[in-house]
Parts: sequence; C-alpha cells; structure tokens
Amino acid sequence: MSITILTRNIFVPVKECGSVIIRDIKDKVKIVSRDKIETNLVLDWNLCFYTCLIQHLINKMIPDFWRKLSIKYTPNTTPSHILIKFKEYLTSSLPYANIFTGKDDPSLTGSACDHRVIQKASTVFRITIYILDSGNKIYCFNPQYTESSSTMCLFFNNFHYQLVENETYKEHVKVLYEFPKKVNELYKTHNTYTNQAYTTVVIRCTKK
Repeated sequence: MSITILTRNIFVPVKECGSVIIRDIKDKVKIVSRDKIETNLVLDWNLCFYTCLIQHLINKMIPDFWRKLSIKYTPNTTPSHILIKFKEYLTSSLPYANIFTGKDDPSLTGSACDHRVIQKASTVFRITIYILDSGNKIYCFNPQYTESSSTMCLFFNNFHYQLVENETYKEHVKVLYEFPKKVNELYKTHNTYTNQAYTTVVIRCTKK
C-alpha cells in the first residue's frame, strides 16, 4: 500500500452498493444501505467494502470464483449469503490475525475491513485498488506476487466505501495518484469553494 496526498479535494460520482444485511418484517434477508435500516433486524453491518468489490467482480464470477468461496452456486443463492461467505473468505488467514481481538478483528460481526483485508482482496482477485479518502488522499493497493488484471476505484468518506464506476473519473484518480500536481489541470479551481460545497457534491453524487 502507498499513498498520495493532494493539495485540495476532488470530486467523483459514486454508486451506493449497500453495507448492511437485514431481516425485514416479511422475514426476508437482504442487503441495504445504512440509511435504510429503519426498525429491521440487523444481521451484519460495515460491509460496504465487500459489496463494492462484489459489484466490481460481478462479471468475473466463474466456477473457480464460487469454489474459492466454498459456495455451490444456484440461481436461488441469495446475495446476502454470497456476501457473508465473501467476508468470511477475505477475513480468514490474515497476517497477524492472532494478535488482534475484539473490534480489531475484521471477521467479527459489524467489524469494518482493514488494510490486510484490502490487500488480500487485491492479491487474490488480481485487482489494483485505488481509494480516494475524503477527497484529498489516494491509497493504492497492488496485487502481490502477480500482475493486476483490473482496476477498482473507491471513494471513502465518513467511514463508508462507495464504488466509482465512471471511467473518466477513475482515470483522474489514477493520474493524480502518479502526478498529484495535475490536480488543477484536471479539476478547475473555484474561488467560492467551501467545505460545505464539497459535502453537497458528495451527497448529490451518492444519490445518482
């Protein structure tokens, strides 16, 4: 993992992929965003990294993928079951796992992923993962021991991951990770810029 810090915030349009598994009043188990919990029974949460990753891999789920997750896939296999198995796989056999307990263990219910989980995902699925953190920091995780076969870009804000699918903005993040001084070339400056304006843009992009 490495990091690039930008001189100012940049904007990216994002896709909300969900982060919470609930059981609703009709006894259906489903994946929702954290603002849709309401009074439903919450089974697990802080799953936004995993849901974004599954969305990125949606067209790559070949038989080997299901075997890796120890899932016998059928058309009736629920997304929530896949998500649970996905989390189990990515949080098992992590480096230094025996040192961490309680909230530091990403395999526990409600525990967020950490850099070990992201690095494992990058390596086993051969993905270069860029994370735009709060608009002005870009983290990059490259696969270990192998070459990358795809690139995923995430936006991380308020302890929540969302997926960046727009290829133009993904390319902006990649370029700025390598050449941070190009920020004013790719994003025009605004004299009236405020933190409130940045928050407004984030909210609007999320709702798209």
